[in-house]
Amino acid sequence: MQDQSEEALERKRGNRLQTWGLIGTAIYAIILIVVFAMGPRYGWITLGPLDLNELGDFLAGVFGPLSIFWLVLGFFQQGSELRLQVTELARSVEQQKELVGVSRETLDHERQLQDMREAARKAALQPRFLINCATVRNSVGGLIANVRSHLIEITNVGHSVSGVTVDFVPVPSSSSDYSRPYFRNGELWKLELDYYDREIPTRGTMRIGYSDEDGTRHEIDYSYVGDGIFDLNFVEQRRSELSREGS
Repeated sequence: MQDQSEEALERKRGNRLQTWGLIGTAIYAIILIVVFAMGPRYGWITLGPLDLNELGDFLAGVFGPLSIFWLVLGFFQQGSELRLQVTELARSVEQQKELVGVSRETLDHERQLQDMREAARKAALQPRFLINCATVRNSVGGLIANVRSHLIEITNVGHSVSGVTVDFVPVPSSSSDYSRPYFRNGELWKLELDYYDREIPTRGTMRIGYSDEDGTRHEIDYSYVGDGIFDLNFVEQRRSELSREGS
């Protein structure tokens, strides 16, 4: 706003100089006409034949003041134009700064959109496990007392994954290899856990590891709480991304 007012002031100053120049030229021309018209009559000047060099000196003397007048006006006019150029250059610099700021905001916005699209793409590659658990056998007595078997059913309702492993803490009494090369969408995986006597847990952790389609390794931790008698209830606690396979 201040730059615009300064520019308008400089333009007015330049127009004023031109006006003064035209007025001064008109006044000077009137004076010359009056002098040449009335000068010989009143004896102010004497007109006669002139040589070419004398005619040149005469014209230089007549129009010299006017030339100096316009030279001075041109000096001030040039200064005004230079100030206008400085103002326009400063405005151009400010506009360039604004364009840079807009470009940076656009790039940041595009980067955020790209990050959101990448996060959505990665989320679409992740599985979703539904876990059900029930006690299928509860043996009491014999050489090994209180053998309890839990049947855990895991259904993948998300994206298909590979290299799936399942680990339990505490470790089941009947140690088994809970792994499979692929766990596709819609498949059901049944795991049987056996705990003996005092090893029967009331709480623990189940960790499912897998690799997604990008080859990135992930782990999901589920905590479970049992009533000490029958079922185990699983709740997802944490998801973690480990690393890309081969890196």
